[in-house]
Amino acid sequence: MKVCSICGGQVERDKHPVTVPVPYEGEDQKITVRGFECERCADCGEMFLAPGESSSLLKAARDQLRRQEGLLTSEEIREISKRLRESYPKIEKVLGFGKNTIAPLATGDRIQSQSKDRLLRLISDPVIYRRAKKILKRVTSEKYQQ
Repeated sequence: MKVCSICGGQVERDKHPVTVPVPYEGEDQKITVRGFECERCADCGEMFLAPGESSSLLKAARDQLRRQEGLLTSEEIREISKRLRESYPKIEKVLGFGKNTIAPLATGDRIQSQSKDRLLRLISDPVIYRRAKKILKRVTSEKYQQ
């Protein structure tokens, strides 16, 4: 049996709702992740996270915020890359995103803007993506020929 370092009560591992602040659009949004498995003191309610759990908690909270805001989740962003059979750098180049923009979105380390979300949704269909690549290549090469 583990003992709480705060009050000496019994610490149990179970699934709990956990509320964390998530930065979004310049403000911290309080997001409650339901059913997050962690240790908590039965007496004082203090929560104890094992190494790596705080990162998992923040990623879960970011995805929950994405769902609340109607944005693609990190899993959905990874699926787009798989569906298109393209690497993140190639997709970034087509969309005009900066380097290393998509990877942090796909791993849950960052939340995309509404505009980036719309572009990702737009090219999520392989047919549309291929057309966009051709059009952008033509437009870009015309620009440099002038």
